[in-house]
Amino acid sequence: AMAGASACIHYRCTNAIEQKVWVVVPKGRPPINRPGVYTMRQNKNIFALGLVTIETEWGPIKITDREKTVLDALRSNYLDVEEQLRVLKRWMKDPKHDRNRFNEYCRKVRLPKEANDWIMAIEADL
Repeated sequence: AMAGASACIHYRCTNAIEQKVWVVVPKGRPPINRPGVYTMRQNKNIFALGLVTIETEWGPIKITDREKTVLDALRSNYLDVEEQLRVLKRWMKDPKHDRNRFNEYCRKVRLPKEANDWIMAIEADL
């Protein structure tokens, strides 16, 4: 499934320009060894969170939803802190964001309390 920086770009949450397509697979599966592809491997329970199918001109593809995309951006090291905050701010301004779903995902992956601290600080600034 498309994920990581590629999903951030799809949802217009980042200004980063990636040279690779980021995909996520469950742990236990081998990484995709192809030029231009970066594989993120996640625990099977975390992998299953927020997977959706979208229609494209090339057919349907699986991608992480907005909330899982933001969660992955905060948990991973593919974006620097400044870009992580930009992703979080743009997600919060997006009328389609779902704070309850994001909180549910945070609980399931045991994201530290600082994610909620970041959100509260951004809300105070908006």
